[in-house]
Amino acid sequence: CISPLRLIGKPQFAVPRTQGDISIFKYLQFDALQIIHTKSGYATTRSLEIYFNTIFLPALHELRNRYEYYGKVVLIIDGYGPHHIALDQIDFSRENLIIHYLPPHASDQMQPLDLEVFGILKRYANNFKNNREDSYMTQQIRKVVDALYKACTPKNCKSAFTSIGIEGMLYNIDGEIIEMASFNLEKCSKIRFYQISYIYELIQNIKPLSQNQFTIFDNYNYPINDLR
Repeated sequence: CISPLRLIGKPQFAVPRTQGDISIFKYLQFDALQIIHTKSGYATTRSLEIYFNTIFLPALHELRNRYEYYGKVVLIIDGYGPHHIALDQIDFSRENLIIHYLPPHASDQMQPLDLEVFGILKRYANNFKNNREDSYMTQQIRKVVDALYKACTPKNCKSAFTSIGIEGMLYNIDGEIIEMASFNLEKCSKIRFYQISYIYELIQNIKPLSQNQFTIFDNYNYPINDLR
């Protein structure tokens, strides 16, 4: 789970092997990740239920206590079937949790981690040097864990969410500086349809604009000479 702050909670790995390969712990501390056996080697409803109950919710509670924030929390997640089933077991009201499902086949430009973090993660993973003495599973887990922690720096995580308009704003409340999340449509810098050059092109070609495009254009204060 990746937030605008950083990686939240340890990652879970689904593996098809019933017998765990403890050689991974030559490189990583035991509580650095969670390894779950699934028949297919992919995340399942059961593995996700374990993840949400033993990793995500405890991490969420720890963050709430640290920042003394008990208001609403938004979880952005894709529409993978087991996600729905596993999350249905959570009392959203008690956790004050809002689930925002990404639409099926949504453009990668609307998914913050696709815009920043995953591309960086893949580059680190491609450059990872394996130890041939390790098993294939150990090699793969090492590669992903190493790339994940290198990619999920506070800067990269914040940039990912800012690129779709979710930015942190600083407020002075009773002499204490508080950072709160807000949505700024004009910050959607990585979404091509919201870039001023694309909107300008639509205008030049007498194409209709969406309401969001109108808003961005109105607030951009584009030089009037460029519209002639």
